Amino acid sequence: MKYVLSVFYLPLLLLFTNTANALDDELRIYAELLTKENPIYIKVAAQTIYKKKINNTELTDIAAEVLARSLENKNQLDFDTQSWLIKSIAINENKRYQPFLNSILKMKVNNKLKKHVKKSLRNLWYSSEKIYQKGDINLTTVVNNLALAKKETPSVNSLNNFNQLMFGNSINDVINKSGLPDQVEVVFSSRRHSMLKFKYHNIGNINFNFVSKPESNWIIKQTYQDKVFTGELTSHPMMNKNQSILRSYIKERIKQIDATQLDRDLAAERLFTDLSNADFIDALSWSCKFLALNNTARYRSVLEYTVKNSPYNKLRKYAKVALKQTKSDNEEQYKKGDVFKSQTIKETGISAEIKVQTAETK
Repeated sequence: MKYVLSVFYLPLLLLFTNTANALDDELRIYAELLTKENPIYIKVAAQTIYKKKINNTELTDIAAEVLARSLENKNQLDFDTQSWLIKSIAINENKRYQPFLNSILKMKVNNKLKKHVKKSLRNLWYSSEKIYQKGDINLTTVVNNLALAKKETPSVNSLNNFNQLMFGNSINDVINKSGLPDQVEVVFSSRRHSMLKFKYHNIGNINFNFVSKPESNWIIKQTYQDKVFTGELTSHPMMNKNQSILRSYIKERIKQIDATQLDRDLAAERLFTDLSNADFIDALSWSCKFLALNNTARYRSVLEYTVKNSPYNKLRKYAKVALKQTKSDNEEQYKKGDVFKSQTIKETGISAEIKVQTAETK
């Protein structure tokens, strides 16, 4: 089944306005993934366009522009991601992209990539008055328009709507009931299997698997509400003094993909405070892996601190690997003690009552 926008050449801004229907909203998700500076996100978007046979000129233009920039800035994207972008362009079947694809054959690129181009060129069969050229799309403008459209779209997400979602619902079912998510993440991606996550702040998260039957689509694998931890912070599992309990809790959060920011902040705090404690090497190594999975730059400083200051080679090794998987954005960094400053503390005699109400935040 193909999705075709009836008006090809409206300005891109119009595609991302509040008047867009649910289908257009779904396309915004893939446009957002394409414009992320992350090869995994781009590849998942291109795979989705190809496998769902999404025929939409505005979306294909974005894919072409991302590919063009990658080829201009060598090694920006890996061969596999570039190949999927070519496939996603060819699914449009529009000769609008013929000159661009032909130009790739003249470049000094991987011969396997050229084979993908030649195969894709054979799929372009209907003519177009307008030809795509590099620079037709301003990716910065696309990003800004997506953010503006999301900000101006009336919110329909609520806990009641969220609780009506169920296993097997499609990505469009979710958007129809709960609106566009506050945040989209690619949890992981492989040749055979990928998982998307929608985050609705202060409500919950949804994990999607991509399936090919009965038709290619993202469907819900699991939903879970934002967890609320109320009690003494010292009683939180991440603060447990038993390394086996701490390790088990972290591994379970990785497996269930349901960690809160409080979980992650406490993991970072444990790295700061227990860096030289030999009993916690294994648990803290898992903490490094845990902090790298959130697609955030918030914990770069604690990972760098671990690499420089841990006396244990195993922990330094895990921290280095985690750093390579962590974004380098100018995001506010977690600093030692931040998790305690963000809580309401009431002193009563010797004890302190720390009430924590936390939910996923950006």
